[in-house]
Amino acid sequence: MHKHLLKIALLILALTGLYSAARLYFGSLQLHNPSYMWWIMSNEACSDEYLHKFVLRDLHNSWIVKGVPDDQIRQRFPMLSDAENYPGNSYRGEVLEYWRNNFYKGQKLKMLWFDEQDGCGWVVIVVDGIGREIRLIKG
Repeated sequence: MHKHLLKIALLILALTGLYSAARLYFGSLQLHNPSYMWWIMSNEACSDEYLHKFVLRDLHNSWIVKGVPDDQIRQRFPMLSDAENYPGNSYRGEVLEYWRNNFYKGQKLKMLWFDEQDGCGWVVIVVDGIGREIRLIKG
């Protein structure tokens, strides 16, 4: 009787550990939305619906772009707007120059914003042609 209870307790403990590990690795948003997790694993372009419903709400969203070449990031997220296209005296132009001079000196920094309006928002940080992270830049 005690061996049977011990086996059940170990099984429950193993399943709880497996679930916890999956939740830490994938995050709860991905784990509880299989269609979003499938989209991440595929290389399909991001729709506006997925962007606002999942990507920008996901705490683990940086691994979608981490280590990915610039051209593949642009294919994945066709709505991206390059900070280079903004005037130097605009908010996004100033943020780009500040980051280049303070955080990524001597490296080729690109900031790809998820919308076209000037101001704060979500951005993909690309250094030397490789994606680093998705980050919220506040004004």
